[in-house]
This record gives sequence, C-alpha cells and structure tokens, in this order.
Amino acid sequence: MIMQNYIQEALRTAAGGTPHTDKVPAFVLLELLLARVDTNTDIDAAKKSLFYGKAPTLNMESIRSSGPYQDTENASYAPVDFNVLHGVVGIDTEAAELVELLATAIQTGEPIDSGRVVDESGDLLWYLAILFDAVGINFEEVMEKNIQKLRVRYPEKFSEHLALNRNEAQETAHFH
Repeated sequence: MIMQNYIQEALRTAAGGTPHTDKVPAFVLLELLLARVDTNTDIDAAKKSLFYGKAPTLNMESIRSSGPYQDTENASYAPVDFNVLHGVVGIDTEAAELVELLATAIQTGEPIDSGRVVDESGDLLWYLAILFDAVGINFEEVMEKNIQKLRVRYPEKFSEHLALNRNEAQETAHFH
C-alpha cells in the first residue's frame, strides 16, 4: 500500500466534526495531557539511561514505593528483544512529546508548530522502524492490515455509532 492511499483511507475513517466538549471539557483533557507529559520526563530519563548509558536521574526508591506494582521487582528484560524494548519505549516517549505540543496549544491558544510535528513524528517513525524490523514486519504490511480492520469497522465512513459498537474479533481476524 502506498502512503497516499493509506492517508486517504485513514481520512475516510477519521472522526469528523467538532469534539464533544460537553463530555470532556478542555481543562479535563489538559490536566490529563499534562500528567502524561510529567510521566514522560521519568520514562525519557529511563530510556536515556537504559539505551544510551546516561547516568540515571530517576528516584528509584520513590518510584519503587509509590507504584502499585511493588511485587514486580523481580521483573527481567530477558524475555524481550533489545530492539523491541528500545522501539516501544522510544515510541512512547516521542508520542508524549506530541502530547506536549498539543497541551501547549490548548494552554496558549496558539497553533501547533508544524516543524516540531515533523521533528517528533520523524523520531516516532524511526522507533517504529526499529520495532517493525525486530518483529519481522514492515510499514506497508501494517498499513494494509490497519486499513483492512478499519474497512470492517467503518464499511462506508466513520460513524460514532460504529466507533462505540465494535466487533473487535471480526476487525482483528486478519492480524493472525
């Protein structure tokens, strides 16, 4: 699948119109986005230590005692391929940088800087390439399977009814 076809299919199935701000006021979304940005600071610090050897800046004791997962101290990286780990953590941190751009736009009322979107999206694509290579897939395969799923979900075009009433088993049957 070529990228232009993917974009056309994605736009066909994208939500349109205006947001339901009566359901989620801007201040609620902004608080959630800012919380994600705060979390990304620690995740990005962990990424830089884990993959680039930077001295850790994390408060390990605080993280260990504050989380609900104290029983996971014996967790191991062993079952996870290095490039899968690097790709997924990198995708998360780059996505959070896009979240930060959105939060800033909501706070300031200024449009999102398209140059920063290109920068962060390029980094996101880079991490996706690492992940895809590690699991033996490619961008074209992912795009094609994603569009197949969306065609099942939205045979004609996006609708709120279909978005809320999905048949996930039918949608994802072609992934396996």
